[in-house]
Amino acid sequence: MGISRGNITTNIIKSGLVFNMDAANRASYPKTGTTAIDTVGNVSGTLTNDVAFSNTNKGIFDFDGTDDYVAFNNISSDGDISISCWVYLLSYDVSPSHNQRILHNYDGSNDLQVVIRENSVFKWGSATKSQGVGISDLPPLNEWINICLSRFGTTYKVYYNSQEKSSVSSTPGNPSPSISQLRIGADIQGSSSNGHLEGKISNVQIYNRALSSTEVLHNYNALKGRFE
Repeated sequence: MGISRGNITTNIIKSGLVFNMDAANRASYPKTGTTAIDTVGNVSGTLTNDVAFSNTNKGIFDFDGTDDYVAFNNISSDGDISISCWVYLLSYDVSPSHNQRILHNYDGSNDLQVVIRENSVFKWGSATKSQGVGISDLPPLNEWINICLSRFGTTYKVYYNSQEKSSVSSTPGNPSPSISQLRIGADIQGSSSNGHLEGKISNVQIYNRALSSTEVLHNYNALKGRFE
């Protein structure tokens, strides 16, 4: 059975889902205003600095690479984790920092980030390179792509459009057991340019467990019709 909110039904995996923001879901965003809702925990997020909404692909948020982001607080997740999002990148570099955050969370001591770094590395995990995955196979520009990331114990994985791109055993560290401050489209700690994303995001899902490759494929197939 799918997850039905507003006038949109999505057949994504429900088990372990702790966060779901979807611009196509009227219960998540009513096409207007500055408030987005996590439809799992009913947590409010704030569209900041004129994040634009468009009805294309049934609903997307547009980030200008300068100062836009969506901010959530008090998202509950602990230990193993999966993150899935549909993203349309317009560039790899945004001056002056040349880092673009698709997602960043910081709980005061630990952080978790999904970042395009210096036009060479797509990275996810904690802030230090010893904790997480860094790969040179960057997501493509000017097309929609589903990026899914999972952490199970010491194993970090990256999937593009349900295809595994990297699997690394790495020091687990503590990539934010409590997603207390979640920023979509920017760096929460305030780098020289705040790592702002230049592109579009349609939805973000977070799970409190590692999805299997079969589940990653299921979620990709459940939503890909919106982006073809």
